[in-house]
Parts: sequence; structure tokens; C-alpha cells
Amino acid sequence: MAGRRMGAMPNRHLHERRACTVRATLLLLAAACAHPRAATPTDDRALASVHSPALDSLDARVPGWLADWPTPALAVGYARDGSVQWTRTWGEAAPGVPAGPTTLWNVASVTKPVFAEVMLRLVDEGAFALDAPMAPAYVDRDLAGDARVRTLTPRLALSHRMGLPNWRYETAGTLRFIAEPGQGFHYSGEGYEYLRRYAQAATHQSLDAMAQRVLFGPAGMHATAFAPPVAWRALAAQPHDGNDQWLPRSFADSGNAADDLHWTIGDAARFLAAISSPALADAPRTRLRDSLNVVDASPGSQCPPAPGRRCPTRVGYGLGWAVLEYPGERMYWHTGVDRGERAMVIRRPKTGEAWILASNGANGFSPIIEAAIVLLGDAPLADFLATGRSPRKGSK
Repeated sequence: MAGRRMGAMPNRHLHERRACTVRATLLLLAAACAHPRAATPTDDRALASVHSPALDSLDARVPGWLADWPTPALAVGYARDGSVQWTRTWGEAAPGVPAGPTTLWNVASVTKPVFAEVMLRLVDEGAFALDAPMAPAYVDRDLAGDARVRTLTPRLALSHRMGLPNWRYETAGTLRFIAEPGQGFHYSGEGYEYLRRYAQAATHQSLDAMAQRVLFGPAGMHATAFAPPVAWRALAAQPHDGNDQWLPRSFADSGNAADDLHWTIGDAARFLAAISSPALADAPRTRLRDSLNVVDASPGSQCPPAPGRRCPTRVGYGLGWAVLEYPGERMYWHTGVDRGERAMVIRRPKTGEAWILASNGANGFSPIIEAAIVLLGDAPLADFLATGRSPRKGSK
């Protein structure tokens, strides 16, 4: 189950919850029969061998961070101006198994920006309209007797304005409205899943089939899946509880719009490159995705003010991404939390840069924050992230 909410404040949302016998380096080739367009890791090995001052700094510091906040592994990918620049991994994907270019990372709620991009591309090709009601093509059976279902649209789902809880277990296992649709921000994995079921009804395709056609294939993301084939699953980083226990891997067998996307760090960087190309800066899809659809004014989403700290003037949500407004620029991000997995994705359109950071440990946000602060340099989001730092737990 995904974390409670994405939010925008590190000290709230940075702590939200949440086989095959072929050799690991050959498994993606062996999986070609199980998933379309499986690829060799050759290009990703090249990306992982790049050197830069930022990477040299991380190479020197990440092992210490993984020890200070006991975390098995960290993966980072970087794209700029629509091109993947480099990737890097440190640590263990599983006991005795080094993390590397073929490791699959469960990025929890970072699934949402990827799903949103798939939906916006389907809107582009006319599969459905962003502001058209999803009823009667799809209505959740728990809400079938409520007239408000006729007001639910893809835009409301992607901007967390459906008025639904994050997950229906929060409303005693029966989905029901907790607010009026369209009236404010209510972070909701159920809203994303509602849209997934609607899109599948509209296209008569599975989530991965839709994504492969409009995003994964065109972007060269050949090792990404919402529902990873069984033959791929031994490559997934094994989650860790942050103490002494390795945890079982989790997968969404039929795909989940809000959680459990798996990809390599190279594919994650390709996604960022595909959506941040300068050629797309003025595209209608980019403007739709990056517009501030709803402000999140809740106390837990705000940057704690302090002398010299650059806080956003407004925090809210676009379509699939959290929006942070600063004087002179907007930045975009999302985080993901599952029981033993953490992830963060950041975009800075002002400089054309984007980063993805993923970990397979419950303490993973601490090394993720430290690495992101190094990578962001003078970007104002670095100040915000610093408010989410945690005391070191000490080396083990």
C-alpha cells in the first residue's frame, strides 16, 4: 500500500509509510518472452560509468550515509535538456547482491507522475477528454448510488480533487466521498486507481499495454512495468526495514496507478528526459501537467520559515506532480514510500534538470535527502529538503 500522502513538506511527507535462475545481468534478455521490448543493459552500464564533480562527491559520501542511516542501497539518475546524463548505484540490492544498472526499483508513489504522463498522452491522442465525466463508462460500485460520480473527471483524479480518501480502508473498506469533488486537495491513491479503471474501459487495454504504446516504447523505457513479469522479479531490489530485517518484495499483479511501479535507474532517467525536453517546454501537454491546479494550504504541507531559508510562496498540485512556487521559478517533485522503499523525483525546468533517487530501505529518505541537496546546488528546494534531515542513527 502506498504512503498516506505525497504533500510537500519533508518532515511530514518524507516520513510517510509505506524468480528466476538466469544470471542477473542476463535476466532482462531472458524476460523478452514475458514482456515486450525487453532490452540489454549495455547502454545503462555506460551511463553508470560517467564521472563528474557531483558524482565524485556522491561516490565519496554515499557509503557513509548508507552506514549512518542503515540503508542497503541508493540509486540516482540525472537528465538535462531532454537527455540522460548519468546514473549511479551504491550498496546492495539484496543480501550479497550489489545494486547495479539492471536492478529494478519499486518507487511506490512516484508511480503517480508516470501514470499521469500516460494519461495525458492518451488525452493527446483523443482516447478520452481531460474534463469529460468518467461516468457512465466507469463508476466504482461503492459509489454507484451517489450522483456526485457524474462530476468526476480525469483532471480531478490527477490533481487529487476527487474528494476521495487515499485508500478505501480509511473509510471502513467501502469507498465513499470525504469531501465534495473539486473542492480542495485530498491526496488519493483511490482517485488514481479510479482513473486507471476508467482508462482501461475506454481503451480496452491493460495499464502496461497503454503505457508501452504511448510512453515506455517511445521513450526507450524497456525495463519498466506497472505489473512486472514474473521473470523480472528476481531483479527487484529487496526492501529492508531499516533495522535488521529484509522484507518480501511486493508487486502489483495487474498494475496500480498509484503504487509499485518498477524500473531500472536508467529507465527512470529516460522518463525524466522524455518529459523535460526543451522542445516540449511550450507543448499543451506540458502546460496542462505543470499548471497549479490546486493549492495545498494545510499546515503539514508548508515549509517552516527561518532566517535565510528559501521557502515556496505557494505549494500545490499540478497533474501528477507537486508544484513549489518560488520567486522567479517553479520546481516540481514527488516522493514515494512503501514499507521498506523510498523514492524522490525532482524537476527544475529553469535549468532543464531532473533527478530520480531511489532506495530499498526504510531509512532511505535520509541518504536521499543528503544526495539531493548535493545535486541541487543553489536550487531553492535544497533549503526545503534540509528541513527533513534526521539525526544519524550511527554505523552498524
